[in-house]
Amino acid sequence: MNITIILLAAGHSRRFGTDKRHVLLPGGAPLLQRTTERALASDLPVLVCLRPGDEELAVKLEKLGAQTHYCALADRGMGHSLAAGMERIRDQDGVLIALGDMPYIKASSYIEVAAALAPGTIAVPQYKGTSGHPVGFSRDYFPDLASITGDHGAKQLIRRNGNAVTPVAVTDTGILADIDRPADIKMPVS
Repeated sequence: MNITIILLAAGHSRRFGTDKRHVLLPGGAPLLQRTTERALASDLPVLVCLRPGDEELAVKLEKLGAQTHYCALADRGMGHSLAAGMERIRDQDGVLIALGDMPYIKASSYIEVAAALAPGTIAVPQYKGTSGHPVGFSRDYFPDLASITGDHGAKQLIRRNGNAVTPVAVTDTGILADIDRPADIKMPVS
């Protein structure tokens, strides 16, 4: 299957208090750069959804090998960014949706979720029974993903299609490590 990773990174980091995409992590890499590098290490194409005005950030991410897309309606919420990203990958067989503020997801987790994705399925990684990211969707769900609006992701879509969910057991605590506040920066133990 041809699968692309979409990294949603067009938010304003309101809970964090500053633009967390540039905050340095242990080891010295900026948060969004590390997230992008980890996704690219899976050898899958990566599309990073940014907001208008992020041209300098886009250049840095493109130098790493990612594609970028400016989401004109990013200020209206994550759903609009996801829908905008979906417009760019219509020819793919599947998509992995990940968040730009999850820099500790291992490349192997992206690979395992992609490998579990099949026509008609939604692949959800789980660490000790707890679901995380990235979530994989076969192209059957592209119209639904492209119509999401507001500040919502795809949780409702997953709930409505529970019979199509394929759990993917991983040993990566990074699938649960979402950085919303400065205290969240410490690296999880896995």
